[in-house]
Amino acid sequence: MIHAIFDVTGCQHANADPEAIMTAMRHTANQLGCTTRAQVIEPFQPHGATCVLILAESHITVSTWPEHQLAHIDVFTCRADCEPGHAIQPILDLLAGQVTNTQNVLRTPPETAGLGNVRLLEICRGLGQGETSPGASSGSSSRLAQQLNSGPCGRSVALGALVGAVR
Repeated sequence: MIHAIFDVTGCQHANADPEAIMTAMRHTANQLGCTTRAQVIEPFQPHGATCVLILAESHITVSTWPEHQLAHIDVFTCRADCEPGHAIQPILDLLAGQVTNTQNVLRTPPETAGLGNVRLLEICRGLGQGETSPGASSGSSSRLAQQLNSGPCGRSVALGALVGAVR
């Protein structure tokens, strides 16, 4: 799962029309390979807005503070066909600002929520070193290890399969 947070400063167009922001957010979602389900726009007086794009895979939000030439972008998804930092380019182009701070928040995938971090780390390390999980053949272990390293959605799917093999 990906949870990327971006602080955007020096926004020359932080007071952009919220509908235009939403259009840029939909372009971002398309670049990520995500499916849009709904949208919410909350304009503030005298200016600024928070825009929320609800995805089948989670959400994207943009909040603006024109008086400070500031925007915050939040991308949370289990799917990314490209890096979120690249996918937000349509939003950055619209706001005409620069990313000055990026945080990638480690999130627990739903498939692994009951395992605990220590056990999950042990399992992942074992798969990366050619060990097999209980009840799994070495071939399936190797395939899972490859999937674990194939990207955020691959990790989620592989960990789900791994949890089933361990239980």
